[in-house]
Amino acid sequence: LDAVERFDITKAKGNPRAFHNLAVVRIKSYMFEFFLNNNTQYSIPNYMSRAINLVEQVRNVIRAQNYTGNSEEVLLNFECEKFEKAIPETSAKKLRSVKTKLQRLADNSDKTYETMVLAVLKVERDIANYETEERRGLADSPEEIAGEKEFMEKFLNNLNPNARGVIEKILQGKTLEESGKEMGFTRERARQIKEDTLKYFKRTPMYKESVED
Repeated sequence: LDAVERFDITKAKGNPRAFHNLAVVRIKSYMFEFFLNNNTQYSIPNYMSRAINLVEQVRNVIRAQNYTGNSEEVLLNFECEKFEKAIPETSAKKLRSVKTKLQRLADNSDKTYETMVLAVLKVERDIANYETEERRGLADSPEEIAGEKEFMEKFLNNLNPNARGVIEKILQGKTLEESGKEMGFTRERARQIKEDTLKYFKRTPMYKESVED
């Protein structure tokens, strides 16, 4: 639904996979936040949400070129002169731009470009494994899905404007730094608001009822 709201057909430029690509990015962002806040056995730092998005953008550029070479090599290496020479200059510029953003994110996270991509690939494998386990269980009914949506809306409506703004932006796949900047806070203030909100959430009757067997 988030992808439907964000999709702009005028920007698709005839690409039949445009909506699919957008949906994949949004789904992965939401799943990342679920893992971050709900899975006690698997913890992922906040910067990974941004990295997942950027890696998917690199993939989209590669897919759009119908490249017959080693696409994994193009993804894993910051420099790939052979590929860039084989594609239009506009596409090569876009690829370099996205990879540069990913490189900066890697630098800020004490990683190399390659190790950042490998970290994203590991998260994606873990998500795929999680999906497989979920499919083995019972699927949520429409009533359960509607109840979960109502549950979240009630919780968000009980928050003060600052807390609600930060949490909504995090759920949209934004990092703490991005969320704080848009709200006029520092990253540390956004982190504190998130932590305080999670503590508050676990004290609410709604949460206590949800974890009761």
